[in-house]
Amino acid sequence: MKDLLNIVVSCTKRKNQPVPARLMLRSVKKVSLDDRCTDWIERLSSNENKTPASNLYSGDHWKVAQSFKALGEQKGYKVKLWVCSAGYGLITSECTISPYSATFSPNNPDSVSKKINVGFSNNELCLWWEKLSNWQGPGTNHLPRTLEDLNSENPKAFIWVVASNEYLSSLSTDILNLTKSIKNSERFSIFSAGTNTFPEVASHLLPLDARLQNLVGGTMGSLNVRIARNALESVNKTGASFVALKNRFDKLLQQQPPLKSYNRKIMTDDEVKNYIQKNIRANPSINFSPLLRTFRDNGFACEYKRFAKIFSQLKETNG
Repeated sequence: MKDLLNIVVSCTKRKNQPVPARLMLRSVKKVSLDDRCTDWIERLSSNENKTPASNLYSGDHWKVAQSFKALGEQKGYKVKLWVCSAGYGLITSECTISPYSATFSPNNPDSVSKKINVGFSNNELCLWWEKLSNWQGPGTNHLPRTLEDLNSENPKAFIWVVASNEYLSSLSTDILNLTKSIKNSERFSIFSAGTNTFPEVASHLLPLDARLQNLVGGTMGSLNVRIARNALESVNKTGASFVALKNRFDKLLQQQPPLKSYNRKIMTDDEVKNYIQKNIRANPSINFSPLLRTFRDNGFACEYKRFAKIFSQLKETNG
């Protein structure tokens, strides 16, 4: 009998169907987080246009994630793909859901939290995840709604969480509950390249960073899922445990060339403000991430949180 490997990936904002305005989180005008989430769940529950998550999500990140099942089968594991969704909570790729727009990433009009600082046990993100977890979710099947439930359903299964810093923050309370309940800690691993600021789960964070892009290819947006796929490609030889994965990636990192250094001009706050303001005027709907990439591609330097704070302030001022 093949070992079960539960792989949890973050959702993607790219969808194959248009998202109706009422299923964009920005349209929920309630003030408190509790009221916002209640309103949001009611909207999702009442919407009749549904399709399997596997067909709704799109983009490179999702295409790679979709390859996990077949690849795991080839390597002797039964892989079950789960999605950490800011809109629906924990779902399987087979769940039927509506086109929606919600995210845990900051500086997005459909973000759960408008705060810039994202850290472990971010209260607002965790409370939103908890509210979603208490909801039965899409469909009538009583599937696990938390990582802890996922472990309780099959304590012998391996669990890989493949997610960005922001999504780990939303899952942080759930992750801590999982670490307390899991009998064999070697069965739980976190793939989050560059994340090293969560000492609470350091024993489960694999040693991964941007140098591995040279090995797995693709964009930075799909780096974590590509690294997970790389792990799957040799899981029949190494095994799926944390220590086996850690040893493998420690060696792989040593074999990679150093990260490229960029000689960018450091900009003052006023210069960053002027740059952002000019771009907002030219395109009022411009999003934070592509603007920061363009800013850096033009040879300018600004730390992520500083740029994000200025951008957020200017967007609020400009309505």
